[in-house]
Amino acid sequence: FSLNEVGTYCQAVHKGNNACAFDLASSFWQVLLESCNFVLVDENGNKWRIKRMPFGVDCASEIMQLIVEELGRMARVHAGLRDDEVSLYVHIDNIMCVGSHAA
Repeated sequence: FSLNEVGTYCQAVHKGNNACAFDLASSFWQVLLESCNFVLVDENGNKWRIKRMPFGVDCASEIMQLIVEELGRMARVHAGLRDDEVSLYVHIDNIMCVGSHAA
């Protein structure tokens, strides 16, 4: 399945002709953790209290997926858009919006 242009992609995923994509920079480091609840022990036995979500933790991707999905829903509501007016596609810290109206 090959798509040569954005318009073709938009038609494939939503009845719209406008799309935008966002990649949240350093997104994992934006999530604050209560440091007392997350401790890392390195290969030398040193203990570290983590204050930001580390990228390599098994559940970090799932947590970030949930956070970004909620951010997308909040943005859609704030913009006054209905579910049938725009489609949001989230993959961890990437968001793609496809809809019929240009912003």
